[in-house]
Formats: sequence, C-alpha cells, structure tokens
Amino acid sequence: MNCKHCNNRILNIKPGKLYCSVKCRKDYNRTKTYTYVNTCPVCNKQDTRVTTLHTKSKSKLGNSTCRSCINRQRTYKLRLDYNSYNFWTDESRYFRNCPICNCILEYKKRYYAKLACDNNAKCLSCSSYGIENGKIVETLRKYNVNSIDEYEVLLPKKTLYYKRVWQITNKQPLTKLNNYTLRRGGGYALDHIYPIAEGFRNNIPADLIGSIDNLQMLPKRINEIKSDRIIQIPKLIQNYLDNI
Repeated sequence: MNCKHCNNRILNIKPGKLYCSVKCRKDYNRTKTYTYVNTCPVCNKQDTRVTTLHTKSKSKLGNSTCRSCINRQRTYKLRLDYNSYNFWTDESRYFRNCPICNCILEYKKRYYAKLACDNNAKCLSCSSYGIENGKIVETLRKYNVNSIDEYEVLLPKKTLYYKRVWQITNKQPLTKLNNYTLRRGGGYALDHIYPIAEGFRNNIPADLIGSIDNLQMLPKRINEIKSDRIIQIPKLIQNYLDNI
C-alpha cells in the first residue's frame, strides 16, 4: 500500500493507516481544501468559505457567526459595560475615574475594570492614605500612633516629600501625555522634567513638581541615564524660582 501524500510504500501496514509518517499526514491535510457554504445563526447570511480541516471535522462546519455580527455583539457589550460600570475604552485599554479625586485610572483588560468598579477601587494616592487599608492599620499599630498625621511626623522629610509628589503626580491626567500608552510593556517610563531630588534640595513645593507641566514620557534607558540631572526647567518652576 502507498502513502496518499508522497506515494511511497508503507512498510508498517496497520488497519486504517493511509500515510507513511505523521509529517505526511499533516502536509496532506494542510494542502487539501474543502469549500462549503456557511450560514450565520444570527442574521442567516450565507457565504462561501474555504478550509483545510480534516474530513472528520467536516460535519462541524457551516454554522459559525459572521464577522459583522461578532463586531456588533462586542460593541453592544462595551456599551452595556459603560452604562452599568461607568468606564470607557479606546479599543486597547479601559479607563475609569477615581471615586474620590476623579483622576483617570487605566486597566489593560475589561475584567479588571469591572472588578475595580464592583469594589469601588480608588487610585494609588487615595488608597495609600486610607484608614481602611490593612497595611496602614498595621503601620499605625507598629509605631503606636492614632492617625496618619502623627505617622507622617515620624517620617524623614525627604521620604515625606517624595510621597506627596507621587500622590499629586498620580492625580494628574496622565493619559494626555505623548506615548502614555507605551508606559507598560512599551519601553517608556514616566519622568519628572525637573527631578524630585532637586525639588527637595531647592525647597520647591510638591504641587509644582507633581504637576502635569513637569511630566513627560521617556524611554526607560534614557530615563535611567537622565536620573536626577536637570536637562530643562519648565516655565511653571522657572517662574517660581525667579520670584524667590
């Protein structure tokens, strides 16, 4: 008996064996095509399709949903999610507002955005200073203080300054920055044009260092090289330095 694909003789003959090797069987199934008529179960639209599936799977063909109906269903789901969960999308990421400071929060998947809406999740700045946060409660017990204000008194001035700058930074509309969509996994990082370290040394208010005018997106490698060097000074900070 000869192989159906390469026409070589099959040495090890078994019942139902039609190919001399697994490679020949895959190549034969890949080259052989079937033409069939598919009927969409949603809109009953018929179209002709070509597939390379094996004969055993031929009975499963002919009842798949067309592309236009799939896109319509996805659009309906997104609209339904927005009406019930109050978040929006730009076809690649999902966004919602913080319930406290109204800043914009970003999520990679729709599931995470839904979960955040269900739990009424806050932004990093608002949640890090919340009494309901378990870590904050443990910290207060550890240092034997009753409030966060008392705990901040125990912190070094530099640490407290960095905390306040990042708290203000996370409340800014970061999505307006160029290349913000490349922040995670795209090789870009958030950078303060006027460094936080220099702001602490020169006693510049944290509101100016964390403002949107002092933020930019840089490639991670360039951001590491820049470190705390001053390359340029934004107008907002320059006006403050001139008035001192």
